[in-house]
Amino acid sequence: MEPLWDEYQTPWERLQGEPERFYNYFRRFLRLGPERNLLRAYRSHREEHGPVIRAPINAPPQPWREAMRNWQWKERARLFDAFERELEDARWAARRREAQENAWNLSAALKSKAEAMLKFPLARTTTDNGRTIIEPIRWSMNDVAKLAQTSDALARLACDLATVRVVHEVDELTEKELHDEASGIIIALLREGRLSPEIESKLRDALTGETGGGA
Repeated sequence: MEPLWDEYQTPWERLQGEPERFYNYFRRFLRLGPERNLLRAYRSHREEHGPVIRAPINAPPQPWREAMRNWQWKERARLFDAFERELEDARWAARRREAQENAWNLSAALKSKAEAMLKFPLARTTTDNGRTIIEPIRWSMNDVAKLAQTSDALARLACDLATVRVVHEVDELTEKELHDEASGIIIALLREGRLSPEIESKLRDALTGETGGGA
């Protein structure tokens, strides 16, 4: 059967010559969603508009069946469902793009924060009346490692790359293992072009100074 509409018409809108009554029936049929059927549409119509019927309704009446066939309800509904799926896919694609953009921006912010932290040593050395005073600062290599890991995961999420990594529980690491872990993360980021050589140098100096490797 040839379609009753042309390329300039929307099939699920009222067609030329379609009686308003039958179009309203079709709209009710359409609203039932992909699992729709004519009997459910008719029962819904009777519940809303018809008199109370105690006997069960086992089949739609002939006018409904003829309207479905003559006005091509099934094909129009199929095209409507396809259109709705395309709209939903577009909405989710836009949400994914927004989520990826947000993840990338947050990754960049965390990366900048980690780089700013690495520009300063882990401890400050001051003198007071000939005495040397070492004052620990408020962040640790653990903080840098967590920032770096989070930044890396967000960047991978934004680029549709795998984000699952095998990591150690920080609380179970010794101080040396924690330093080695943090150093490995930062060096990996450097190899990917994420950190500058100057910052890596400061990191190595800090690690060497804490473990006594520079003595």
